[in-house]
Formats: sequence, structure tokens, C-alpha cells
Amino acid sequence: RSGSTWTITAVYCMSDAASNTTTVNPTYQASGASASTGTAILTGALQCGNSNALSSAGTLGSGAAVTWLTGNGIYPQMAGTLTGTAIGLRIEYTYQPY
Repeated sequence: RSGSTWTITAVYCMSDAASNTTTVNPTYQASGASASTGTAILTGALQCGNSNALSSAGTLGSGAAVTWLTGNGIYPQMAGTLTGTAIGLRIEYTYQPY
């Protein structure tokens, strides 16, 4: 719901590749904005888990508590060598309406 506070409590990532080197560093931003202009959710990039296993939780930064506005979203910002055929980003949150 637009204008509600969403507090992200955990971020995880997984890859189907056994020798995965993909990382994610998600940002919260307005739709269509450049990834570099978003608010970082983590304090740094998170290495995705291998062979469909979730990574350990990423370290949350100050951008983990966001007020969700219409048209805003989360951009995963993947980097590293994109191996395998699937990357999964899991974001857990609590929701507080207005």
C-alpha cells in the first residue's frame, strides 16, 4: 500500500549453479530510476548461495526501513559472473500501514 512503512528484516539470494559467483546489492527506488540513484538496502553486496541453497542473510543498512510509495520498487543490482539459469532474491519484511 502506498505510503505505508515496510521494514525489511532479511535479504537472501540463491543461484542454481554449483560454482556461483553472482552477487546482489538491492536498492529501493522510483520506477524507471537508475540503480545508482536508489537507496541501498544492504551495507554491501551479498554473495548468492550455490546449488539452490539460500545465502546467509545480508547485513541490513539504513535503507532497510522504507516508506513504500506508488511507483517505487526494488532493483536487485546483480554483479559478478552470472552463472547457471536461475537467481532468486528473497526479501522478508514487516508492514505497518500509515
